Amino acid sequence: MKYLAFFIFYCTSLFASDGFISTLELKERLHDPKLLLLDVAPNSTYKISHITNAVHVDINLFVDAESTQLKSAKDVGEYLRDLGLRNDSQVVIYGRATSQDQLSTSYLAFILLSHGFSNVSLLDGGYMAWVFENELLVSTETFSKEQEGDFEAKRNENFFITSNEINQNLESMKLLDSRKSSEYFGTSLSKGVIGVGHIPSAQSSFYQDKFLSDFTLRIEEELELLFVEGHKLHKDDTIVVYGTDARGASMNWYLLYQHLGFRDVKLYEASMQEWGNDSELPLRKFLWECGK
Repeated sequence: MKYLAFFIFYCTSLFASDGFISTLELKERLHDPKLLLLDVAPNSTYKISHITNAVHVDINLFVDAESTQLKSAKDVGEYLRDLGLRNDSQVVIYGRATSQDQLSTSYLAFILLSHGFSNVSLLDGGYMAWVFENELLVSTETFSKEQEGDFEAKRNENFFITSNEINQNLESMKLLDSRKSSEYFGTSLSKGVIGVGHIPSAQSSFYQDKFLSDFTLRIEEELELLFVEGHKLHKDDTIVVYGTDARGASMNWYLLYQHLGFRDVKLYEASMQEWGNDSELPLRKFLWECGK
C-alpha cells in the first residue's frame, strides 16, 4: 500500500510546475528578452558581483515595516513593474548560500504567485552553483530592464489564512511548522516570540531539511517520500504552513505548491510572531506530533 501511494503521488506530481531551474537551463535562457532574473541578496553583495543581466530586488520594499506583512496589491504591483515584470516574463530568482537569501527567494516567489503571476522558478543552488559552472558570466554593473513592466497585481486570498481560521479548523487542516525542531519542540525560543512550542496538531518540518549542504534541492523521490510518507499529506488536503514569520514559512509553501503541485496550500502570514505572542491562542510544547 505504501508503494502504491507513492507511485500515485509520483505520477500526479509529473504534471506539477517545475519550481526549480538548473544552472544549465538558465545559461541557455540568459539572453532571452523575456527572462527576468532577480537577485535577492543585500544590495552591497549584489554590487560586488551578480549573474549577468540580474536585477536587484529589495524584499523589504514589499513589506509593511509596522505590521511585517505584505503591503497592498497596488504597492506590490508598482514595485514589480519597476523591476520590469511583464505578463509574458519568465522569472528566475536566486540568492547566495545563506538562510536569509534562501528564504528571500521563496518569499519573493510567494509574493508573485499570490498576486497572480505563475511563471516563476528558483535557481537550484543559487549564485554559488552558477559561479562554479559559469564563472565568466557574472557582472558588477547594476542592471535594470529597459522595457517598463505591465503586470497588474491582484492578491489572491486563497493563498493566505488568519489565526481565527486556523483556530476554528485545527482538526480538518494539516499544519507544518517550518522552524528548527528545537523551536517547534519548545526547548528554544523563536526570535521575537514570547510563547514556546507549536500550534496544536502541527508537525515539525524544518525547511532546510529539504536541501543538501550546498543549498541544492534534494532529489524528487526524497521530497515526495518526506511529504507523503513522512507527513502523510494528500493532494486534496488543506495544508497550512507557518514559521517564525512569513518569510520563514515560504520555502515549505513553495515546495508544496509550485514544485510538487499541491493545490490547497495556505501560508499563515503572521505566523508565530502573532500566534506565539497571543496568550489566547493555544500552544503545545515537549511533544512531537505525527501526521494523521
